[in-house]
Amino acid sequence: MPLPSFLPVSYHELRVLWCRYRARDPDVQRLVLEVQRFRGVVDEAYELQQVIEKCWREGGHGQLVALEKLRLLLNNERTR
Repeated sequence: MPLPSFLPVSYHELRVLWCRYRARDPDVQRLVLEVQRFRGVVDEAYELQQVIEKCWREGGHGQLVALEKLRLLLNNERTR
């Protein structure tokens, strides 16, 4: 089942949640950490995709559709 449309939580909002619930609710703390961790993983995956695409093209290959789709997916997630 797809998720409903929603605005992403900003870094500032995550900080507020962290400060407000850190001592009172360990589940909220874990969720904030998970969101921040996921954002870091997406950023790292995007950087790796860029390296792979550069090497692919330098090897004389054309555009690889799967890499382009991956780039778009990661870029969309990073800029939400």
